[in-house]
Amino acid sequence: MTDTRPSPRLVSSARIALDEPASVLDRLCDHLSEYVTVERREGGATFVAEYGSARANIEAGAVVVGLESTDETGLSFLKLTVAEHLLAFAGDQKPVIRWSGDGKVGELLAYFREMRVVSVGNVTPLMRRIVLSGNDLARFAKGGLHVRLLFPPAGIVPPRWPVNGEDGRPQWPKGDEKPEARIYTIRHLDVTKGEVTIDMLLHGDDDDDDHHSPGADFARNARPGDIVGMTGPGGGSIGEAGRYILLGDETALPAIARLLETMPESARVSVFIEVANADEEQVLPSPAVVDLHWLHRDAAGDSLAATLRNHSWLTDGGETPFILAGCEHTLAQEIRQFVLKEAGIAREKCSIAAYWRRGSEGE
Repeated sequence: MTDTRPSPRLVSSARIALDEPASVLDRLCDHLSEYVTVERREGGATFVAEYGSARANIEAGAVVVGLESTDETGLSFLKLTVAEHLLAFAGDQKPVIRWSGDGKVGELLAYFREMRVVSVGNVTPLMRRIVLSGNDLARFAKGGLHVRLLFPPAGIVPPRWPVNGEDGRPQWPKGDEKPEARIYTIRHLDVTKGEVTIDMLLHGDDDDDDHHSPGADFARNARPGDIVGMTGPGGGSIGEAGRYILLGDETALPAIARLLETMPESARVSVFIEVANADEEQVLPSPAVVDLHWLHRDAAGDSLAATLRNHSWLTDGGETPFILAGCEHTLAQEIRQFVLKEAGIAREKCSIAAYWRRGSEGE
């Protein structure tokens, strides 16, 4: 028998005092229009995302925001999105945000799970595969490919995890108890078994004090039973198309591999992946028609940006391909500039992300 009962409706609201509420709301609308559906109206706006909706009204000296979602994770994402962006666009005003309604301050984040290492092994010499086990993972099957792994500091037992702050943003443990976070792609998810597979690049050296790589250090030394946190999911989705061009270095390889597995048989996919050498190549199965090219850094050749510039699908008069790229920050900027400005491809036909920044630590 089909369950026809409506999903529970979770709501929350906040009145946020601002010096120029209309100006801040305009900036919020302009920014979020690239990511969610924005409906402008007299004196306010409505935002509709996959995980819920927000309705904002301008009042005297304030923006009043009402949120609605069908699950706790969606409501938490809405609070986080609104708070992060309003605080950024408000500049030096630093408005106070306090949500009322569903969702309690001080509880573990709805999109957080504590995970334990099940197994560890190498896919290639530099790519380590970690299988993690946790509870209630169905939410991670939708909403994006990426998660944040939280690595607790050594000696903090039990680990301290972020909780709901009153403004909707995570409230992190203080000082030496704070875990470090890095973004990874879910390579495989088995909801029934409660397992997530993450492929992690082994870069840096855990004996090198000048190269701080908590994710790589964890992957290098992980043992069954070790504990990490996980939040998400988000990002990494692609639009529907008949042709795709996927480009990236090792950091994007897990995302490209997972996307290839989900492509329809009718799709044609052109893939370019830059790795250190031939030892880092992997078998990447896909039901689609795939033309796969490996670019080796130990041999002279075109960069990912040059490869894209010379791709015949951009000039052959056929269907405009969807372009996904994931790589170092400067290269991602170059690719984005070419795709949007020179090639004139619409934003909805591409997803170009900086997965790391040369010379920088963290996300």
